[in-house]
Amino acid sequence: MESMKHKRIAFTKETYAKQPSKFVVSNTGTLWMPLVEYKKTEMTFGIDIDGNWVVETSGNKLWIIGEEYQYLYCMVFLEMPFADIKNALMSRIGETDQIADIGGIFPFVEIIRFALENSISEYWIELAMNWFDELDAAYKHALKPSLEKAIAVKRLFQKTKHRVQRELKRLSWS
Repeated sequence: MESMKHKRIAFTKETYAKQPSKFVVSNTGTLWMPLVEYKKTEMTFGIDIDGNWVVETSGNKLWIIGEEYQYLYCMVFLEMPFADIKNALMSRIGETDQIADIGGIFPFVEIIRFALENSISEYWIELAMNWFDELDAAYKHALKPSLEKAIAVKRLFQKTKHRVQRELKRLSWS
């Protein structure tokens, strides 16, 4: 995980050196690059110059996502289709050799993990599973413990429990 942070830092420093116009200054003075805007909630996800993930809310408040519980601010992005986020990221950052893996500049896995492990709502777990379906195999394997925790949620509909169990079975075969 730390190596991904180093890659994000290198990415932001290189991008700022080449294209400083992609960055904005928050009302608290943080230099950051907006990556994905979710108009429905008036939230924007981005990355600051130090490689930290950030979320700007409608009141122009910038939150640095540094602790696991802060992924709560990011869960609303689960409402966006995975492909839309990926396309927004690619159009915003362009092609780069710095981070070939788009998961390095957007915390898909961390948001899915947070939703699976902390949500008691069917809605968020279903949305997390929709993103899960789009992940590469290595990321899916990393989320196996989170899927096991999601199964324990008593309020899940049988359909969702079966979906999670199917994925766990697939992961045990591969």
